[in-house]
Amino acid sequence: MAKAMPMAERACDGGFQSTPLQRAARHGDASLVVVALECSATNLDAVDAEGRTALISAAANGHAAVVRALLDAGCDVDAADGAGMSAVDSARAAGHAAIAVTVEREKAKREALLNLICGPGTGKQGLPPELAALLSAGGPPGAGRSAEAPF
Repeated sequence: MAKAMPMAERACDGGFQSTPLQRAARHGDASLVVVALECSATNLDAVDAEGRTALISAAANGHAAVVRALLDAGCDVDAADGAGMSAVDSARAAGHAAIAVTVEREKAKREALLNLICGPGTGKQGLPPELAALLSAGGPPGAGRSAEAPF
């Protein structure tokens, strides 16, 4: 069960952990992560003051359900924080080997899909930008995120 967030972290003042998605991910609140992904035009890969994405924070804190929700929504599995640590690196450094394996498997699935579409070793070269972005994210808009702004 996720613990309650301290009052100082509840304010959206643009500081550390400034998005609801990042705060929910850091604190392991999978239900809030799902709501944030379904109900808003959330920047899945927004970074905090340390350059950490929600995926990196969730992986570092051992929140497996949150990591799964973020991966299903299409978070960037290759993003690195200000220290150069990815979600896999952060999970391993914190002793969360199973989470590191989960992220590695998702990355491998996305790479296999890219190779199937583009051919082995070709990468995203020559693809329309929209398709390249879709393949990078791992899913279409609506798979946990909105294609439209909420206003």
